[in-house]
Amino acid sequence: MDKRGTTTVSPPRVLLVYKQSTITRLGDDDMAKLINAGVTNLNRLESAHTQHQGVLESVRQAIGANCIAERWVGDCTKEDCDQADLVVCVGGDGTVFGVQRWLTHQPLIAVNSDPARSVGHVTRLTVDAVSATLAAWKLGNAREERMPRLQVCINDTTRPDEEASLPFLNDCLFTNQNPAEMTRYQLVSPDGEELQYSSGIWIATAAGSTAAIASAGFGQTYDDQEAALLFLVREPFKQRNHQLIKGAQLPPVGLTITAALPGMQIYLDGAHSARPIPPGASAHFSACAKPLRFLLPQ
Repeated sequence: MDKRGTTTVSPPRVLLVYKQSTITRLGDDDMAKLINAGVTNLNRLESAHTQHQGVLESVRQAIGANCIAERWVGDCTKEDCDQADLVVCVGGDGTVFGVQRWLTHQPLIAVNSDPARSVGHVTRLTVDAVSATLAAWKLGNAREERMPRLQVCINDTTRPDEEASLPFLNDCLFTNQNPAEMTRYQLVSPDGEELQYSSGIWIATAAGSTAAIASAGFGQTYDDQEAALLFLVREPFKQRNHQLIKGAQLPPVGLTITAALPGMQIYLDGAHSARPIPPGASAHFSACAKPLRFLLPQ
C-alpha cells in the first residue's frame, strides 16, 4: 500500500529466453570447414538467422517495459525463472526443453521463431499471436494448456546436494557414457524386475511419444495432454532373452533403473541436462506434480 492507504499493484515481470541461431553458435573456422565440405548452405543459415532475429525483436517490443531480463537458453538459471511471473521462449522446441526444468508455477509463452523450418511440436505460438496473448495474460483471462511432465529422482549418496527431482517434458535416455559400451542395469517396473544388457533405455512422456522413442520403434503415440510413462529398451542383448523391453503406464505408476556398471548416465530432453548414475545408484521415474503451463491465444 502507498502513503494514502491505497493498494499498489506491482507490474508483471517477464523473463525472455531465446536460442542462438546456428550461424551465431558456430565459429568462423567451423563455418568455413562446413561450407568447404559442402555439408551446409551459408545462404540458408543466414536466412534462418535473419528470420529468428526479426521474431526476437518483435517479441521484445511486445513485452516492452515488463521484461526484467533476457537470457540465452544456455545461460538461463533457476534464479532467473524464480524472479519472473511469466517466461517467454523464442526459438524452437529445444529452447522450451532447456528452460522447462526451472519452471514450477510460472506460465510459459513458447514462440516458434522459424515455423517454416522448425516443426515446433511444443512451441505453441507464432509471433503474430504474442501481443494478444500477453494482453490476455495481464487481464487474467489467457487460455492455458497444461502438459504433463515426468520427473526423475536419483538415489546417489555420493552427491547429497543433488536436486531432489529433475523434471523433463519430452524424454530421458539412460545409457552408458561411452556409446560403444554395454549399458547394464536392473529395471524394476510394476510388471516385474530384470537385469538387462542393452544400448540403454528410453523413458518418455506422452508428448515425447512422437520423438526419439518413436524413432526407436515404440510403435504408438499419445495425446500431449495425457499423463503417461513410456519406456523402450534400445538394442537389447539377444542372448539374455529380455522380457521387459517395452511398457506404457497411463497414468504413470513408477519405474526404477539401478546402474549395474560404472559409467552410466541419464540425458534429459536431449542433451539439455545430464547426470551421472554411479554403480549401485538408482534413477526413479514418476509423474511430476507440476505440469508445464503453456499460454495460448484466445
